[in-house]
Amino acid sequence: MVLLNPRSFRMGLRNRADRLTSLLKHHALPFQAVQNADDIQRAIQVALDKRIKCLIIIGGDGTLQGAATCLARLETPFRPRILMLGGGRTNYTARDLGTQDKLITTLTAALEQSESFTPRQRRTLAIGQEGRPIQHGFFIAAGLVDWIIRDCHAYRASGTGPLRTGHLSSSWRLLQLAGQALIGRGGYCPPRLVVKGEGIEAFDHANRLLLMTTLEHAGDWVVPYADRGQGAIRLSAIDHRAKGFWLRLPRLLSGRYSPSMTPDQGYLSQRSDAFVLHGLSSISLDGQDFDFDPHHPVSVEAGLELEFLGR
Repeated sequence: MVLLNPRSFRMGLRNRADRLTSLLKHHALPFQAVQNADDIQRAIQVALDKRIKCLIIIGGDGTLQGAATCLARLETPFRPRILMLGGGRTNYTARDLGTQDKLITTLTAALEQSESFTPRQRRTLAIGQEGRPIQHGFFIAAGLVDWIIRDCHAYRASGTGPLRTGHLSSSWRLLQLAGQALIGRGGYCPPRLVVKGEGIEAFDHANRLLLMTTLEHAGDWVVPYADRGQGAIRLSAIDHRAKGFWLRLPRLLSGRYSPSMTPDQGYLSQRSDAFVLHGLSSISLDGQDFDFDPHHPVSVEAGLELEFLGR
């Protein structure tokens, strides 16, 4: 069974949605268009009722986030394997699994050469706060990255025309924000963030950046996490006034943290199976916006283990 999000970024390129639909019909594969959480829940419930062994998801990271949250909330001992194909802008999870490129070619290979795909387990991030439903996903961004993502969403929703809604609109907005920052007009105000977890030194700083993931991205040139500690979750947090930030940025992006990059100096990068965050008001979870009460702690734990097909 296939879940296809026609609103995902890559669906509008080179008539891809129609080509995918034709391919699925040729192979007599049932598919369901999904555009929101309710659509995803209905489709997954059908897949579980029919004991579908493999669920093919064609969409962006947000589509998978909705599916993972739905699968975690449904009380069932049976969960299908997932083939995640990159239909969005960033496709972090599909990239981690090696299924992000050449969407139609990869789908054709999965249908005709299934032996070229291997099972791979990935844990979700389970993030929650008292009184709010737990959300599941694979990549959390807070601080400046979350602020930029939300600004781009608001920019795209605030007008019409190719520079507002076209495929280059986000890139154009990023250039605008960079220009504003260069002349001292950046609008980001860093909040105080406290990060706690078993076996780590508490981090209490004005937050420039917070990143969390359960993905490995082995081989990628940008993997901004130090090889420190044990656990399924990787976290990096950077103080807004961290010493030598710009000089150390190349090391940070490649995960080559030096011994001097410590919480006292404004750098925390650590593995664990659980973290508690104080002062967190908003995040981007797989590109989806979620808000929290900053006066109450937010927990992030290693969540549901799902089986994917990767290359």
